[in-house]
Amino acid sequence: MMTRYRFYTWSATDEQFASLRKYLARDKYDEDVGQGVQLLKASKQEYEGRFIQKVPYSEEAFSTDGTITLVDRTAIVLTKFLLRPGRCGILLIDPPRAVSGFMLYLSGLLDHQLAVQAPNINLFKFKRALRPVLGKTRVTSVRIAGAVLTEHAVADITVTDQDDALERASQLYPSHKGCIGKIDLSFGEQSSSKTRLSVTRSGSISTAAERIDIGALWTVVEESAMS
Repeated sequence: MMTRYRFYTWSATDEQFASLRKYLARDKYDEDVGQGVQLLKASKQEYEGRFIQKVPYSEEAFSTDGTITLVDRTAIVLTKFLLRPGRCGILLIDPPRAVSGFMLYLSGLLDHQLAVQAPNINLFKFKRALRPVLGKTRVTSVRIAGAVLTEHAVADITVTDQDDALERASQLYPSHKGCIGKIDLSFGEQSSSKTRLSVTRSGSISTAAERIDIGALWTVVEESAMS
């Protein structure tokens, strides 16, 4: 099964991080309020939990006479999170499509004195830092977004290579290194869906690998995120 990890940088200080523990433990999910937290684990260096939020929505329903009516419904949205001190301190696992509700909630716990944004990952540095974690890796595909080819031509380009697509893309399009937005890697001796990993410049990682050190992967993201 494919798992998606979404990393974010934040401005939380060590003092703010420490204060979050009591807020998260206290702010349990309330059915009447429609949101809250289920704190699963809390230590000095990491908080793990689920943010639960009721989201109302309407959908069309057909009646027996053929007319269409709007029916009000409520969805329960779960956001699984890991928090730790440091610049790249937020990790969401298999996040919902919209995460603004959780980010606003987190900021509200700190009196809205919190800035959150996607990291800007140097994918060349990410590849180098990943090797001690997964062993030998090979970049199989590179996606270059918004490459300016001529004065009137802009295109998205995909480069593939059996040995190193990242190096190949650098050779073919040296002036577009800053436009590389995604790389696909394989690792291990045997190629399968469980030995592949995709990472975007904005901090989204997808993999079906069953045994992966999330803490080590998190460190790689921190080390390769540009300030």
